[in-house]
Amino acid sequence: MSDVHVSKESEIIKYRKTKKRMNQEKLLDKLEKKHRLESEVSPSSALEGVVNSGREYTVSVAISGSILDNAQSPELRSYLGGQIGRALAVFNIDEVIVFEDRPRKEEEKASKEEEEEVFGDPESYGYATSSTC
Repeated sequence: MSDVHVSKESEIIKYRKTKKRMNQEKLLDKLEKKHRLESEVSPSSALEGVVNSGREYTVSVAISGSILDNAQSPELRSYLGGQIGRALAVFNIDEVIVFEDRPRKEEEKASKEEEEEVFGDPESYGYATSSTC
């Protein structure tokens, strides 16, 4: 009986050793496969050649100068310009062009020049205030 018992124990020990060795080989195969995949295409090396150049276009908006002419005071003109700027920034607008939408008449030129001395030219107003910031 003791010989049978010893042989059974030795078979169990052999089975456990072979099972352990097989599990180790399986784990090594997984690690080798993972290492091979990482070396073939690593995400950091794939992105090294990519340069972030931004957009290839710009978005511009043209606004008439009479919008700023309607402001009642220089403070409100600044506030209105700021509100327009914030609204355009929400939509990622790159440029704002303020244009004169009314042709000047001879009689308006004198009064317009006096007004520009007090309030400033609406077309250059935004440029002057933004360049001082």
